[in-house]
Amino acid sequence: MLFVALSLLAYITLTTSKTSNWPAALYSIVSLLVWSALRFGSVGVSTSMIVVALFSVWGAVHGRAPFIAADPLQHVLSLQVFLLLAADPFMVLAAVVEERKQTEEALRDLKCNQRASLTGLRLGSRF
Repeated sequence: MLFVALSLLAYITLTTSKTSNWPAALYSIVSLLVWSALRFGSVGVSTSMIVVALFSVWGAVHGRAPFIAADPLQHVLSLQVFLLLAADPFMVLAAVVEERKQTEEALRDLKCNQRASLTGLRLGSRF
């Protein structure tokens, strides 16, 4: 569902219009990238960014908005900056979320081990 919605929104935002100069439309994919980072971690963000990169490169090659520039160098530079600024924060968010999940799991294991040790001590002190 996420990748279908992201593909559709990225297609509409990055490839459909030749004359649209509405940079705010780029923010429409942010909520889906946040969802992919929180739900699927770094794998989800990587896959989502591949989808966004494919549509943005396709749009740029075909002269579609929002990466239209008179100078080809500026054209490529704006695309690279967009992909960098779109990917990095979500990859960091995904890494933080994955680290938190690992820490929570380690704490759960530690708590179970502690309970088992205390139960063993209580049983041992009764005899």
